[in-house]
Amino acid sequence: MKREELIKLVQTELSKCFEMGLRQSPTDAENSEFYRPMIDLDITPKLVDKILATQPQQPDKELFEKVYIRSEEDLPKDVGNYPVHQIGFEPDYVMSMYYNGLSDNFWMQAYDWYLRPLE
Repeated sequence: MKREELIKLVQTELSKCFEMGLRQSPTDAENSEFYRPMIDLDITPKLVDKILATQPQQPDKELFEKVYIRSEEDLPKDVGNYPVHQIGFEPDYVMSMYYNGLSDNFWMQAYDWYLRPLE
């Protein structure tokens, strides 16, 4: 959510709280015109900035290359877990499999493609 959208949302909610407080304590109504601008000018922007500062940063998306296994040259170069598609399974069915460099023949017979991380 963008800062401007968040400010508008927080202003609306704080104004609702402010109005509810006035209904519960009508004697404070005389001071309401003094305090109301503080919601929009002071309190809301500071609160929104604090909210945004505490938001976890989104990690960079990890990108992959889809590698079709047609020969041994297409197999992974590094040992590790790879998302793979097993031959004969639904097209969107992907599972994680460990490649250890010793199971080349198995990989060539069982999987038609895998996802290799891009650097």
